[in-house]
This record gives sequence, C-alpha cells and structure tokens, in this order.
Amino acid sequence: MWVKPAVARWMRLDLSRALFVSILCVSAAGCNSLDCESLAMLGEPTVEVGTGEDEFTPLGPGDVLTAVNGAQGGQHVWGAVRTHNLHPGSGSVEDPETTFEIADADGVIATSGRVTMGLHSLGDGDAEQSGYFVFPQVDYNSTPWLYPPDYDPAATGYEGSYDASLHAQMELETRTFVLSAIVEDGCGRSARGEAMVRLQGVGQSYGY
Repeated sequence: MWVKPAVARWMRLDLSRALFVSILCVSAAGCNSLDCESLAMLGEPTVEVGTGEDEFTPLGPGDVLTAVNGAQGGQHVWGAVRTHNLHPGSGSVEDPETTFEIADADGVIATSGRVTMGLHSLGDGDAEQSGYFVFPQVDYNSTPWLYPPDYDPAATGYEGSYDASLHAQMELETRTFVLSAIVEDGCGRSARGEAMVRLQGVGQSYGY
C-alpha cells in the first residue's frame, strides 16, 4: 500500500514519541498507566519485606539488621518492600502509604510511622521501594522487658543505669524479632508482609 511521504513522516514521528514515552515509563518511578480496575484483575496483593538504603535486598529467616547511627545521635535500620498487585502511585492514583514495625512477643521496639512514598514499578503489577527509616526505641520506659527484673531507675545511680542499659542491649541481641510492613495503595488495596530478623548495635550511639 502506498503511503504519502508526509503521512509516513508523521507515522514515524508518532511511533518515535510512543517509544520515548514507553522508555520513560519503564525508567521513572511514578509513571504507570495501570488503573485500579485493571490492577484488581491481576490477583490478590502481597508484600515481601526486605532491607536496603538504595535497593531492595531480600531477608532470610534470622538475617541481622545493623543499626545505623545518625548525625544527631538517633538510630535507624533500613526497611524496604517489594509489592505484587498493589498500585505504585502515579499522577492519577495517590502514592502508597507504608508502615514498618519491629516487635516480638513482649512488645514493639521500632516503628517507621506512616510513610507516603511512590514505588518503582517493575511491570506486571510488581513494584519495590527501599530507604525507609525504621526507628528503634530502646529505653526503660519504652522496653522495660529488656531490663533486669529488679532494676529500679529511681533508686539506681549512673553506674547502675549504665549496667542496666548494657544488659538491655545484650538481651535485645539474643532475640529474634518480626519485621513487618503494611502497604496500602491509592486504590484502597493493602497487604502485609513480614520477615524474622535479629538486631545488632541498637543503643551503641548512646554509649550503652
């Protein structure tokens, strides 16, 4: 079939634009044409919990998360998620909200709060994101179960408090915790994932 030169040039230009947009959508975190209705047809959403500052790293049972000391004395560990059949966020769909928690049978020792952040789309309903701050809070008021049973902060001097804090840190490092993440997307779908982890170095920035 014969095509006029002007039409042929327009077709080549249009195809080039389409290819350029496709490349942008693959490389950009927020570009995703998937709508909520078509996403729901892919299946139930799931979340895999990992770690990593710049990229998602899977976690195996009992893997160790080492506390990172901040510039102003605070500490955190890195959280990351890999999601399936949850919307990563786009111009028309709000970014997901993600909440991390670290706990054992005695209670919660670390949280991230609710973090609104777009995910990096991997295609076919899969996405991931790293670099979530999860903040441990280990002190007698927050985690008394880590301290010696007979510890009384009101009746103990500095040296006794130091020894009790050191005991809490050592007790923490003998335990296994559940690192969990709940991701709720802009379509109203949510899922929870978890991994069994150990913690290391929590409290060291405070001289424990």
